[in-house]
Amino acid sequence: MFCLLISCQLFNQPLNSVLLFRQSFRKSLFRLLFILSSTVSFCSLATAQNIATSSQYDSLKQKLSTNIQDTTRLKILLNMVIFSLVPNSNKKDDLIANMHAAQQLYNRALKRQKPSEAAFLKTYKTSFLLAEAIRVSHIGTPIETVAAFEKAELGFMQAGSDKLLHITLYSQFATYWDKIGYSNKALEYKLKALQVAEECGSVKSIIASMVNLAISYSGDDKLDIATDYYNKALKKAREVNYERALSAIFNNLSVIYLNKNKYDSAVTCARQAEVIKLKMKDSLSLHLPYINLVKAYFALGKRDSTYVILEKLKELSQMPGAEAILVDYFYLKADILRKYGKYEQALQAINMHDIYRQKYRSADVDQLKTSLQSKIRIYKAIGRYKEALACLELEQSITDSLAEQNDERKKGQLESQYEYDKKAQEQKIKEREKELIREQEKQRERWLFYAVVIALLFAIIIVVYGVYKQRQIKQASDRISMQNAELQQQREEILVINNQISNQKTGLETAFKEIEQKSMLITQGIQSANAVQVAILPPFRAFTKHFSEVMLFYKPKDIVSGDIYWFGVKENKKILAVLDCTGHGVHGAFITLIAYNLMNKIVLSKDITEPALILESLDREFIKNLKQDENHNSDGLDIALCCIQTDTSSLLFAGASMHLIEARNGYIVENKGTNRHIGGVFKNRKFKTFETIVSSLNPSSTYYLCSDGYADQHHHITKARFTRTALKNLLAEISSENLAIQEQRLEQSLNNWQLNGKQTDDITIVAFRV
Repeated sequence: MFCLLISCQLFNQPLNSVLLFRQSFRKSLFRLLFILSSTVSFCSLATAQNIATSSQYDSLKQKLSTNIQDTTRLKILLNMVIFSLVPNSNKKDDLIANMHAAQQLYNRALKRQKPSEAAFLKTYKTSFLLAEAIRVSHIGTPIETVAAFEKAELGFMQAGSDKLLHITLYSQFATYWDKIGYSNKALEYKLKALQVAEECGSVKSIIASMVNLAISYSGDDKLDIATDYYNKALKKAREVNYERALSAIFNNLSVIYLNKNKYDSAVTCARQAEVIKLKMKDSLSLHLPYINLVKAYFALGKRDSTYVILEKLKELSQMPGAEAILVDYFYLKADILRKYGKYEQALQAINMHDIYRQKYRSADVDQLKTSLQSKIRIYKAIGRYKEALACLELEQSITDSLAEQNDERKKGQLESQYEYDKKAQEQKIKEREKELIREQEKQRERWLFYAVVIALLFAIIIVVYGVYKQRQIKQASDRISMQNAELQQQREEILVINNQISNQKTGLETAFKEIEQKSMLITQGIQSANAVQVAILPPFRAFTKHFSEVMLFYKPKDIVSGDIYWFGVKENKKILAVLDCTGHGVHGAFITLIAYNLMNKIVLSKDITEPALILESLDREFIKNLKQDENHNSDGLDIALCCIQTDTSSLLFAGASMHLIEARNGYIVENKGTNRHIGGVFKNRKFKTFETIVSSLNPSSTYYLCSDGYADQHHHITKARFTRTALKNLLAEISSENLAIQEQRLEQSLNNWQLNGKQTDDITIVAFRV
């Protein structure tokens, strides 16, 4: 059972298969992507039917409170320890307590020494040593971890434990060596795992070990070695008709042949994987060979076959639980359409890819970069250089962020290697010194023996003894001098190595400080921009002079915002607006400055106060200021605008894709704006005329102008949007409260919805009562 657990750990990684299709990164990223693809393809080989699920874990924990024998209690505790070590387990807090309790029971059983318990205690001891080594590998230093694994290895050899546990031990040790950057050591233990698997004759273990070695050799310069191991594993899997292994190996071979530009062989292997998966009725994993088939047929110029397989990939996504396949489908489709010169269709496909990527793989930064690079190529091809530049800037910022994280990872790895090498060298010196002391002690013993013998035979061999003694002393002195010289040379070599490592560490720290300083300068610049943006917004006291109550719920996503609010007074007319500009952050903030100045010009300078006319003027001025008729810039904004006429007790409203919400006696009335945006030049753009809605002011009503930011926030678990309907229900619920309390309720509801999640858009809600 413990061996099955570790097998699951070895192959528990997600697949980012679409990255394998990107030819421009094939050379530099192939090794990482192939390992990810291989582990997912081969994960079906590791079964864990005997490992407790979360519910079974709780059931086992409940049994501990009953009156059961010590051996049964020990078995339950061991199962609970094993489950706690599974990746993503939520029971890790119980690990130490369970291991401590199991150790106490084990010691008690050893004292009883019952023959019936001997076999179980032997298995438990070796399993416990392996569990302890894995636990230490997560929290300990390299020296402590290596010592724990070596202790487990020694215990296995002394106990003569199950060979399958040996395989698990060597595989886990190899994984740790890879983690701290010792690839040669990792390869050594993977070879040991294969050797033990061959000794015990476990065919499935042999196959798993061969695949593990093939993954290690999957770099561009060692593809032939990887192919050789896959073919050996393939032969073994055919002998026992191990279908899951066969389908996984064929799929991995297809990936290798794609990288070697052997597209016919890639098609053959992918088709073999497809046939086996259909035979197994494993339809959900058919997308792996289908992706390889699309790439191979496309490379061979077989357009019809490419589109047939692409449609099969789309059909798979219609199956329950397979919607995430659409991420790969739309990316492949976009890349194919782009290379066939169908740029507009390619742009639509990559936009659909973005939608599904954000829904199913929003945390995958590499896929975001892949999407941005595809967009850059498409935008360049159709001459939309501004969008291409925006994508390039975003891609560069992501690259810089990843480089910073990579520097941190390399720094930590170098520190781990430095710590391990330093400790190992110190241990080597100590062992060498002990060896010299032992040798000197032996030498002294020989001298004593010679002295006794010479003393007994002194009368006979006095002359020979003198010559012999002098010769022995000289030899011993020369030997010690040579050993001391060697020891001194070793010390000097260690000092040089320590200096080199220290210099490398200093260089990394300097680079990190430079990156940190640049990041601070950028942040300071954006904060200065925020001060400018905040300065132009109307202060709260400007509202309190003209309304009985007012609320400004304003939360930028980043330091600067793409949302603003505007307020102005002309004679007996109070004009209030909320604007949601294209984008957020720095880009959105620039648009808000333009929009704010245009509102001042239209209302305060040109004396236009009728809402619909204000919006028409704003649209014309926005297109004119951004020269959108010439450069086809698509930036724009949505707006909700009210004109309150206190002398006639009337409220005039017009909106561009934004609405006015009125809450009265717990009910919501929504005045919808015109379905049209301000600004932006699009092909075949059709205009709707902005309309002004006139209604009577009601002192018992609360009026709300909202951007779409609050409704678009994602739930911290389900990632679902809050929705505009939920926002209106919330406003209806709190509308009877004063606006200060309403602001607190809105803040509390948003915090409960997001928790520690990242804000996805700028949020602006302006409410007032007359």
